[in-house]
Amino acid sequence: MKTIANTIFREDYEIKKSKFKVTISRVDSKAAVEKFLKENSDPKASHNCFAYVINGDVNIEQFHNDGEPSGTAGEPLINLIKKNNLSNIVILVTRFFGGIKLGAGPLMRAYNSSANDLLKKCQFINLVAGFEVGINFKLEQIKLVDSILVKYGVISKKQFTENVNYIFETINEGLIMELKPLVEINYIINKFVSQV
Repeated sequence: MKTIANTIFREDYEIKKSKFKVTISRVDSKAAVEKFLKENSDPKASHNCFAYVINGDVNIEQFHNDGEPSGTAGEPLINLIKKNNLSNIVILVTRFFGGIKLGAGPLMRAYNSSANDLLKKCQFINLVAGFEVGINFKLEQIKLVDSILVKYGVISKKQFTENVNYIFETINEGLIMELKPLVEINYIINKFVSQV
Protein backbone atom coordinates (compact mmCIF):
# COMPACT_ATOMS: atom_id res chain seq x y z
CA MET A 1 0.00 0.00 0.00
CA LYS A 2 1.22 3.52 -0.73
CA THR A 3 0.24 7.16 -0.43
CA ILE A 4 1.48 10.43 -1.86
CA ALA A 5 4.73 11.78 -0.45
CA ASN A 6 3.79 15.45 -0.29
CA THR A 7 0.77 17.02 1.28
CA ILE A 8 -0.97 18.35 -1.83
CA PHE A 9 -0.84 18.28 -5.63
CA ARG A 10 -2.98 20.45 -7.90
CA GLU A 11 -3.46 20.88 -11.65
CA ASP A 12 -6.09 22.25 -14.06
CA TYR A 13 -7.34 20.57 -17.25
CA GLU A 14 -9.72 21.70 -19.98
CA ILE A 15 -11.87 19.11 -21.73
CA LYS A 16 -14.46 20.29 -24.31
CA LYS A 17 -14.59 23.76 -22.74
CA SER A 18 -15.24 22.41 -19.21
CA LYS A 19 -12.50 23.14 -16.71
CA PHE A 20 -11.48 20.34 -14.35
CA LYS A 21 -9.42 21.40 -11.35
CA VAL A 22 -7.84 18.30 -9.76
CA THR A 23 -6.53 18.44 -6.20
CA ILE A 24 -4.97 15.43 -4.47
CA SER A 25 -3.92 15.35 -0.84
CA ARG A 26 -2.65 12.95 1.77
CA VAL A 27 -5.12 12.52 4.64
CA ASP A 28 -5.02 10.38 7.77
CA SER A 29 -8.52 10.88 9.20
CA LYS A 30 -12.08 11.75 8.25
CA ALA A 31 -11.57 15.12 9.99
CA ALA A 32 -8.60 15.79 7.68
CA VAL A 33 -10.78 14.95 4.65
CA GLU A 34 -13.51 17.32 5.83
CA LYS A 35 -10.97 20.12 6.38
CA PHE A 36 -9.42 19.48 2.95
CA LEU A 37 -12.83 19.55 1.21
CA LYS A 38 -13.88 22.73 3.04
CA GLU A 39 -10.64 24.49 2.01
CA ASN A 40 -10.47 23.22 -1.59
CA SER A 41 -14.04 22.84 -2.86
CA ASP A 42 -15.30 25.80 -4.88
CA PRO A 43 -18.94 26.80 -4.21
CA LYS A 44 -18.98 28.63 -7.58
CA ALA A 45 -18.16 25.41 -9.46
CA SER A 46 -20.76 23.27 -11.19
CA HIS A 47 -19.58 20.16 -9.32
CA ASN A 48 -17.08 19.23 -6.57
CA CYS A 49 -16.70 15.46 -6.92
CA PHE A 50 -14.38 13.47 -4.68
CA ALA A 51 -13.26 10.09 -3.44
CA TYR A 52 -11.05 9.05 -0.57
CA VAL A 53 -9.63 5.97 1.14
CA ILE A 54 -8.23 5.95 4.66
CA ASN A 55 -6.73 2.87 6.32
CA GLY A 56 -5.85 2.71 9.99
CA ASP A 57 -7.82 1.79 13.09
CA VAL A 58 -10.93 2.20 10.93
CA ASN A 59 -10.93 1.71 7.15
CA ILE A 60 -13.04 4.26 5.28
CA GLU A 61 -13.87 4.50 1.57
CA GLN A 62 -16.24 7.13 0.25
CA PHE A 63 -17.07 9.01 -2.94
CA HIS A 64 -19.48 11.78 -3.94
CA ASN A 65 -20.82 12.66 -7.41
CA ASP A 66 -22.14 16.12 -6.43
CA GLY A 67 -24.98 16.05 -8.96
CA GLU A 68 -23.10 14.38 -11.82
CA PRO A 69 -24.83 11.28 -13.26
CA SER A 70 -24.28 8.09 -11.27
CA GLY A 71 -21.08 6.29 -12.20
CA THR A 72 -19.44 9.25 -13.95
CA ALA A 73 -17.45 11.10 -11.29
CA GLY A 74 -16.97 9.76 -7.76
CA GLU A 75 -16.96 6.08 -8.76
CA PRO A 76 -14.14 6.45 -11.32
CA LEU A 77 -12.12 8.36 -8.71
CA ILE A 78 -12.52 5.68 -6.02
CA ASN A 79 -11.71 2.98 -8.61
CA LEU A 80 -8.56 4.89 -9.57
CA ILE A 81 -7.46 4.96 -5.93
CA LYS A 82 -8.08 1.22 -5.51
CA LYS A 83 -6.49 0.27 -8.86
CA ASN A 84 -3.28 2.08 -7.84
CA ASN A 85 -3.30 0.46 -4.34
CA LEU A 86 -3.40 3.88 -2.67
CA SER A 87 -4.46 4.75 0.84
CA ASN A 88 -4.76 7.80 3.06
CA ILE A 89 -5.53 9.90 0.03
CA VAL A 90 -8.33 12.15 -1.22
CA ILE A 91 -8.93 13.18 -4.83
CA LEU A 92 -11.14 16.20 -5.50
CA VAL A 93 -12.13 17.13 -9.04
CA THR A 94 -13.88 20.47 -9.31
CA ARG A 95 -15.72 20.97 -12.62
CA PHE A 96 -16.69 24.29 -14.15
CA PHE A 97 -19.23 23.52 -16.89
CA GLY A 98 -18.16 24.93 -20.25
CA GLY A 99 -21.46 24.75 -22.11
CA ILE A 100 -21.00 21.40 -23.87
CA LYS A 101 -22.73 18.34 -22.42
CA LEU A 102 -20.25 15.48 -22.50
CA GLY A 103 -22.51 12.44 -22.06
CA ALA A 104 -21.93 9.70 -19.48
CA GLY A 105 -18.99 7.90 -21.14
CA PRO A 106 -16.95 10.98 -22.05
CA LEU A 107 -17.75 12.57 -18.67
CA MET A 108 -16.48 9.49 -16.81
CA ARG A 109 -13.31 9.48 -18.93
CA ALA A 110 -12.79 13.21 -18.27
CA TYR A 111 -12.89 12.74 -14.49
CA ASN A 112 -10.78 9.60 -14.64
CA SER A 113 -8.15 10.86 -17.08
CA SER A 114 -7.65 14.24 -15.39
CA ALA A 115 -7.17 12.63 -11.95
CA ASN A 116 -5.01 9.83 -13.40
CA ASP A 117 -2.79 12.34 -15.21
CA LEU A 118 -2.08 14.20 -11.97
CA LEU A 119 -1.52 10.93 -10.06
CA LYS A 120 1.22 10.06 -12.56
CA LYS A 121 3.04 13.25 -11.53
CA CYS A 122 2.83 12.53 -7.79
CA GLN A 123 5.62 11.02 -5.73
CA PHE A 124 4.66 8.08 -3.54
CA ILE A 125 5.83 6.47 -0.31
CA ASN A 126 5.02 3.04 1.07
CA LEU A 127 2.69 2.58 4.02
CA VAL A 128 3.27 -0.28 6.43
CA ALA A 129 1.44 -1.46 9.54
CA GLY A 130 2.81 0.31 12.59
CA PHE A 131 1.92 2.42 15.59
CA GLU A 132 1.41 6.00 16.67
CA VAL A 133 2.68 6.33 20.23
CA GLY A 134 2.23 9.08 22.78
CA ILE A 135 4.59 9.18 25.77
CA ASN A 136 5.03 11.39 28.82
CA PHE A 137 8.17 11.72 30.97
CA LYS A 138 10.12 14.06 33.23
CA LEU A 139 12.38 16.70 31.71
CA GLU A 140 15.51 15.17 33.26
CA GLN A 141 14.94 12.01 31.14
CA ILE A 142 14.97 13.86 27.81
CA LYS A 143 18.57 12.96 26.82
CA LEU A 144 17.96 9.27 27.52
CA VAL A 145 14.63 9.18 25.65
CA ASP A 146 16.07 11.15 22.71
CA SER A 147 19.04 8.78 22.44
CA ILE A 148 16.69 5.78 22.27
CA LEU A 149 14.56 7.44 19.57
CA VAL A 150 17.68 8.36 17.57
CA LYS A 151 18.88 4.76 17.80
CA TYR A 152 15.64 3.64 16.14
CA GLY A 153 15.65 6.54 13.64
CA VAL A 154 12.42 8.02 15.00
CA ILE A 155 11.49 11.69 14.92
CA SER A 156 8.90 12.88 17.41
CA LYS A 157 6.58 15.82 17.86
CA LYS A 158 7.51 17.41 21.17
CA GLN A 159 5.42 19.33 23.65
CA PHE A 160 6.78 20.77 26.87
CA THR A 161 4.43 21.31 29.78
CA GLU A 162 5.03 20.28 33.39
CA ASN A 163 6.43 17.10 31.84
CA VAL A 164 7.61 16.32 28.30
CA ASN A 165 5.17 14.78 25.82
CA TYR A 166 6.29 13.09 22.60
CA ILE A 167 4.20 11.69 19.78
CA PHE A 168 5.89 9.49 17.18
CA GLU A 169 5.27 6.79 14.60
CA THR A 170 7.16 3.52 14.45
CA ILE A 171 6.97 0.04 12.97
CA ASN A 172 9.30 -1.31 15.64
CA GLU A 173 7.69 -2.88 18.70
CA GLY A 174 11.18 -3.17 20.23
CA LEU A 175 11.30 0.60 20.58
CA ILE A 176 8.05 0.60 22.53
CA MET A 177 9.28 -2.22 24.76
CA GLU A 178 12.55 -0.36 25.44
CA LEU A 179 10.69 2.82 26.42
CA LYS A 180 8.02 1.14 28.59
CA PRO A 181 10.05 0.94 31.81
CA LEU A 182 11.30 4.55 31.41
CA VAL A 183 8.23 6.59 30.47
CA GLU A 184 4.48 6.71 30.86
CA ILE A 185 2.80 5.52 27.67
CA ASN A 186 -0.27 7.68 27.07
CA TYR A 187 -1.53 5.69 24.09
CA ILE A 188 -0.59 3.29 21.30
CA ILE A 189 -2.70 3.36 18.12
CA ASN A 190 -2.39 0.82 15.31
CA LYS A 191 -2.07 2.69 12.02
CA PHE A 192 -0.34 2.64 8.68
CA VAL A 193 2.86 4.67 8.82
CA SER A 194 5.20 6.01 6.15
CA GLN A 195 8.21 4.00 5.14
CA VAL A 196 10.59 5.90 2.87
